Amino acid sequence: MAIEPGLKATYAYEALGTSRNLAFQPPNDASVFVAEGIAPSRSTVGVDGSLTFEVSRALAFGADAGWSHNGTAKTATFDASLRYRF
Repeated sequence: MAIEPGLKATYAYEALGTSRNLAFQPPNDASVFVAEGIAPSRSTVGVDGSLTFEVSRALAFGADAGWSHNGTAKTATFDASLRYRF
């Protein structure tokens, strides 16, 4: 039996512009349509953790959890896994 923990911390910074405008001009037409997107935050911080239990060479159980925050929104994730080798 083996237990494998994991921990990861991340930081991301948007160095380019945060404008999210999309312009579309149909063929053979002079009109231009502009759609404004939601501008992302400049920086995002995240923390992820995992734990894997290897019961035998063929069977393992795992769980992963993550959290991130970008100044305006927070996200949390959870994943569970089962691995069987034959």
